Amino acid sequence: MYPYIPPHIAVDHVKEVRVVFLVQLEPTVYFNLLESNTQLVAVPLFDLYDNANKYGPIIASLPTTVSRVLFNYCSGDY
Repeated sequence: MYPYIPPHIAVDHVKEVRVVFLVQLEPTVYFNLLESNTQLVAVPLFDLYDNANKYGPIIASLPTTVSRVLFNYCSGDY
């Protein structure tokens, strides 16, 4: 809920669990949208930032959430 430990919570009482899932996709993936009125749109993260009136508050908070995570990009060319 918080990106930091709130001052009223002791450090030894922090209950946080992080689960990381690694999903390997095929080179070509097809997304099936179940509802006909749903669109799948590719949007850069900088367009999502602070744009809650267009994308909604949850989607607009993705850049802030992702900025707290360290990503290691591993290409398929080893």
